Amino acid sequence: MSITKPKDTVMTLRVPQDLKERYERIAQIDSRSASHFARQALEEKIEEFERLMTAKEELEGFFAGSVEAKSLDHVMKELDLD
Repeated sequence: MSITKPKDTVMTLRVPQDLKERYERIAQIDSRSASHFARQALEEKIEEFERLMTAKEELEGFFAGSVEAKSLDHVMKELDLD
């Protein structure tokens, strides 16, 4: 059974020249493609935004009364971090 990797797609975007030069310089230093760094930065920023949106939804749910508050001790125990 072979596992297929999802196909990448091409995305075109405009960036300031200095930003392009900075990420190309980093790519040269690290011996990776400039595309690698652009993809990594985009992925990290999207994940950060998604975490913020989840937190915002949870907070709105808390204020609306649909999400129950839990103590830090309770959460630590749930995660086996006590």
